[in-house]
Amino acid sequence: MSCIDIIVVKQPDGTYKSSPFYVRFDYPKLEKTIVSIQVNGNASSEQSFCVEAGDYHARFIHSEPLKEWSGSTFWPVYQTWEIAQDVTKLTQEAKRLFSIELMDRILPRSNLIAGLNLNDGINTINFKLDENQQTNCRVFLWNWNQRLVVSDVDGTITSTGEVFSRFSEYYTNNWYASKVRPGITQLYSNVEKNGYKIFYMTGRPILQASLMRGFISKIKQEENYNMPEGPVITTPFRTYISRSIKVWRGEPDEYKTSMLVCIRTLFPDTTKDPIAAGFGNTETDISSYVNAGITPSMCFFVNQDNSVTSNDNSRTFQDYNQIFSIIHDVFPSST
Repeated sequence: MSCIDIIVVKQPDGTYKSSPFYVRFDYPKLEKTIVSIQVNGNASSEQSFCVEAGDYHARFIHSEPLKEWSGSTFWPVYQTWEIAQDVTKLTQEAKRLFSIELMDRILPRSNLIAGLNLNDGINTINFKLDENQQTNCRVFLWNWNQRLVVSDVDGTITSTGEVFSRFSEYYTNNWYASKVRPGITQLYSNVEKNGYKIFYMTGRPILQASLMRGFISKIKQEENYNMPEGPVITTPFRTYISRSIKVWRGEPDEYKTSMLVCIRTLFPDTTKDPIAAGFGNTETDISSYVNAGITPSMCFFVNQDNSVTSNDNSRTFQDYNQIFSIIHDVFPSST
C-alpha cells in the first residue's frame, strides 16, 4: 500500500484545486469497497472514495465528469505534449493511469476538499481499506500566491544517483549526512525562510513513496539544519521509470514535465511563475523544468563536482554553499 503526497491550493475565491489522489492498495477487493479517510487523526464523513472490484487504485465517485474533459481520451496535460496523438509511446500501465476515466476519479472536486477540513500547511491523511490495508501520506494546503521550488532527489540531494535500499531507515543520522551534497540543508532551509515552499520530485515508483519521505526527513547537516518538509512526488507506477520498464520510449522527461504542469495549473493564471526555480542533476530534470515553464536562469544543473550552473549559463556557483552566500539575490523574499 502506498500513496503520493498531495498539493492543494486555495484559490482567491475560496475554492480549492488539488493534485491527483494516487492511492494504491496491494490486494484488489472482489467488490466495490469504501475507503475510510482520516485527516489529522479525525475521521472524515467522506463516503465517495472507494476501490472498484478488482482494481488497485482508489477513486472518487463523482456524479458528473469534468465538462472541460469531454471527448478526451487522456489527461489534457498529456495532450499538451501530443502524447495522445501517439499512444504507442505509452505503456499499458500509463494508458490506464492517465486515462480520463481514472484521472476524473482521482482529482477531488472543491466541495469534497472543503469537507476534509484541512489546516493551512501540512496535514496527515490516512486511507483505510480494511484492518490489513491502510496507508498514509501528507496533504499540503497552500494559498494561491505561494511560490515554489522543485528539487530532484537522486543525485541532486544525494551525492550520487545510487538507489537506497528499503532498509535505509535503520541507518544512522551520520550515514544520511554522508550521502547528501554539502550545504544543501542550509540552502534549502533558507530558501524556505525567504518565503518559498520546496517540493521533491523523483522517478521512483509509488511503492517507494514512504521510503523517500523517510529518507528526506532524516537528513541533517551542519548547524543541525534539516531538509524542509515538502511534498514528495513519486510516479504512480509500480516500477522505476528510469530502469527496465520506461513509461515513454526515450522520453523519460515527459512524466516530470506533465506533473509540473499539473502543479502549475493549480495556481491562477495571474500568479507569476508559481514554480520559481528547480534543481536537478540530469538533462532530463532540466528539460522538464524548462518545458514546464520555469525560467531557464532559475533551472539549476548540479554537477558531479558539486558545482551548480543555471540552464542559460548566466550563473555558475562553486557549490550550494556559494548560492547560500548570496541567497537574497538568487531567492529574494517572496513574502
